[in-house]
Amino acid sequence: MEHLALSFRKSLVDLKVDTDYYYLVNVLNSTNRFYFNIKVFVQNNKISNYSIHINGVNQHCMDLSIDGDPLDDRFSVFMEPNVAKFIKIRYDKKCNTDANLARAEGTNMLIKTGLYLVKVFFPNVVKFRFEDYSSRDCSQKSKYNVMSSKYYIALFGSTWYEGLYNAKLEDLQQRFHYTKYLERLYDISLKNNISFDQLRALFKPNMNEIELNDFNQLEKIYHKTSNFYDFFQKIKVAFNYNNKNLEDREKLCDLLAPWIHDFIDRIIFDNTNIILSKWIIDIDDIIPIDIDIILLTKPPIYQLGGKKYLYIFYNGTSIR
Repeated sequence: MEHLALSFRKSLVDLKVDTDYYYLVNVLNSTNRFYFNIKVFVQNNKISNYSIHINGVNQHCMDLSIDGDPLDDRFSVFMEPNVAKFIKIRYDKKCNTDANLARAEGTNMLIKTGLYLVKVFFPNVVKFRFEDYSSRDCSQKSKYNVMSSKYYIALFGSTWYEGLYNAKLEDLQQRFHYTKYLERLYDISLKNNISFDQLRALFKPNMNEIELNDFNQLEKIYHKTSNFYDFFQKIKVAFNYNNKNLEDREKLCDLLAPWIHDFIDRIIFDNTNIILSKWIIDIDDIIPIDIDIILLTKPPIYQLGGKKYLYIFYNGTSIR
């Protein structure tokens, strides 16, 4: 793969027009295969932007952008050429060239592949930046969706991006306060000083959304756990979250969604305004993955608007 990355960088010398590069990426020992596209934009005989896409049969699964040229040390620092910005990440089962993409594991591999490819092709990039406003819907009968970051903090003690990619809040002051307040999840004295009746106050506006049997089960779990992290781990077990059954996970989401935001904001963050939107991933935290990558002689043709189009398979030599 390093040979193709070096060839790409050499081809940029004296580039005068916008140019596309297309690759096929095969993640070894898995069913994951992705298209990797780099579009280079040139303005006044200088590279002004790189638009990077990791796709399957459908387009725009993972889009990134680099403003300026990270391969040219002379470029204006105001363009932040050493920062790759997430533009979009989305799940679609067609974000794979062959088989359907698995929802959780497949999305994780899509992101890991994209991060690693940028690290190899753009060695001067030092970090990735993204904004996380993601949310998740619960069951079809529920009127709620839940902010993903707070949902994961309750269930896992960190956000999804922290757990998988060691993401950090970009603002150092926010990061300090966030790290400090997360410790309250494990604080035995904090939970001992909050009775279940006090916790019940968070439920009151939405009590009709929580089934009585589930509510009673929450109370039993509450009295048998030492801290809030333990409380949520026992909830996951009681509602079969770890079995990865979609129906069980939707039921747990229905149970937590009406009150989990208030719980995190009021009890864990202690009414401090912690903004969980602006994140970075350091390049040194990107783990290499075992892939083959092939230069395509023609661009893929994607499926658009639900109508199936044939896509062009690769024609080239595999370089590891």
